[in-house]
Amino acid sequence: MSLERTIGYWQTLEGEYAKTAVEAGLHLLTKSEPGNQLIDKIRGGERIYDERLFTDLAGLALENPVMLGAGWDKRGWVVDAVHGLGFSADEVGSVPLYPQPGNDRPRLFYDRKHHVSLNSFGFNSVGAAGVANYLASQKRFGKVGISLTKNKNILEEDVVGQMAETARDLREYADYYVINFSSPNTPGLREMILRQLREAIREVKRVQMEEGGKYQPIFIKLTVDMPEADVFSVIEICDEEGAAGIIDSNSTNNSALKAKYGWADKPGGLTGNDPDYRGLVEQRMLFITRQSRGTKLVRIGVGAIGGENIVAAAVRRIKLGAQAVQVVTAMREYGLRPAQKINQGLLDLVEKEGLRNISEIVGADC
Repeated sequence: MSLERTIGYWQTLEGEYAKTAVEAGLHLLTKSEPGNQLIDKIRGGERIYDERLFTDLAGLALENPVMLGAGWDKRGWVVDAVHGLGFSADEVGSVPLYPQPGNDRPRLFYDRKHHVSLNSFGFNSVGAAGVANYLASQKRFGKVGISLTKNKNILEEDVVGQMAETARDLREYADYYVINFSSPNTPGLREMILRQLREAIREVKRVQMEEGGKYQPIFIKLTVDMPEADVFSVIEICDEEGAAGIIDSNSTNNSALKAKYGWADKPGGLTGNDPDYRGLVEQRMLFITRQSRGTKLVRIGVGAIGGENIVAAAVRRIKLGAQAVQVVTAMREYGLRPAQKINQGLLDLVEKEGLRNISEIVGADC
């Protein structure tokens, strides 16, 4: 079977089985030179490396502004493959301290016509120790982010300590951390953010500095479902506590959007190429950009970076203030090639506009 037919077959498979099969295949490919050569073919062209795409996120130096978002590589077992596919960073997780199975299957649904997905994984994970084993076995050419969260059945007063312990266990492999209180699939998690965020930032920073360690950027993952007043409070906490910035947006629990795809009665969060969801997350990025003026906080845009014109979606988010973008659902829509597609489009743009760096368009529509 040809490479194109293989990719096409994967795109017709349902849900979590397709995702796991592709991850396992990529994991194996990076273990041999012929496998890595196949990843080069899957990427869809020569890897783009151009200084005009270099991006700095509060000291996190990226080859380009296209990152893989959390929720795709939950084990941390494909970070080398992700770099080979053209991404500058792989955000692993989210990672709770201990292994847990997550919610009952089926828990991932995909609308192939509209390229929209619904997931209710519930942080299925091999845990911090399992992720460490996978990361230790790879070369980690690109940047590695660790998304921190909690195990399902623990008391709220133990959440921050558990996040800090996960950060400690994975400190050797992390280039940046993300604190995730924004998943819709763990009961009560979203309600904890304003009560726990300040202490979580402090504890993760403290862990980083142990034994002569150094500070790595800490980002906070938000959701478009969060009221604007709470978003503003998060921005204030991040600025006061020295967090690096904001990642927005996680999947949405919006029942009207889920109903469009027959998922109104299903648990979980929707993301992907829905025009109404895209409108919401674009407006949220604009709000965050405006409210964070005067701070050193950086912004990463995720959610609805896909669709028929994925480059336009990425450019739009950058012009609304995002200094980098993350993709997840588009990995399936574009057959593992969204990074190459976006980076080529961004390079075409900087050449057409005569830009010295892609950062020159950040916030252009604000």
